[in-house]
Amino acid sequence: LLLVCLLSVNTADGGTIATLQAYQACLASPVTCTHFDHKETGLTGTIPSEMGRMTALTYLNIRTNQLRGTIPFELTALTSLGDLDLQSNQLTGT
Repeated sequence: LLLVCLLSVNTADGGTIATLQAYQACLASPVTCTHFDHKETGLTGTIPSEMGRMTALTYLNIRTNQLRGTIPFELTALTSLGDLDLQSNQLTGT
């Protein structure tokens, strides 16, 4: 079973709701979620450390949103990750 978490949403409100649903689906099956593509969807807040549980991720794109805070250390557990795009947010850390 392969779960791909992809959404294309036009509004910030819709983006937040739809993204939450996809995020919850990926957390429910973290071993099989391989793609998380939520660029320009109006995400706000911080990147949850629980995203580090999505160890099958090969693609994570959450650029051009309004995310803030530090990049969670837990993301270092994503050893299959080949593409990571966090640009154009208000994130700190390395």
